[in-house]
Amino acid sequence: MTNIDFQYGEEILNLERSNLEIEQKNYIKTQLLLKYRERREPYQKLLASLKEQQLH
Repeated sequence: MTNIDFQYGEEILNLERSNLEIEQKNYIKTQLLLKYRERREPYQKLLASLKEQQLH
């Protein structure tokens, strides 16, 4: 998950440094966030499942 977090952070930094219009940046930021959450979700579910197993 660290790689996913790092890549997302890099993409956001690159976007903020770009010369795009604010509306374009906002749209792309939203798309990047959706992609980030989608990529991270399976790992979050797996971690939650493993934590649940430890409790039982």
